[in-house]
Amino acid sequence: IGLLLTLATPIYSLRGVQQSKTPMSSLAHSFEPVYSNEGKYLNVAELLDACRDFSSVLRKMGQTTLARDFENNIRKAEALYNSAPSNQRQSLSSLLLLERES
Repeated sequence: IGLLLTLATPIYSLRGVQQSKTPMSSLAHSFEPVYSNEGKYLNVAELLDACRDFSSVLRKMGQTTLARDFENNIRKAEALYNSAPSNQRQSLSSLLLLERES
């Protein structure tokens, strides 16, 4: 997993680069919109979508147990996201503060 996340980390360097369509390239591109346009926060909705894509790649690689565990964590994060007031959903930091306060 660490290797997959490391490969997806330098997202900014992939913008505008033409690459062949592989599960890894698709995964990297799905994480591009996670970092907000303003560069100030991580967009939680986009992060959850990208995490679902990551889970799909895990399944394609035969890592179904790991994918199931990851999907359980995604569901927990989505439950918190859906229960949060709209002004506290935008950034990961505001969502984590909300969780800590509850």
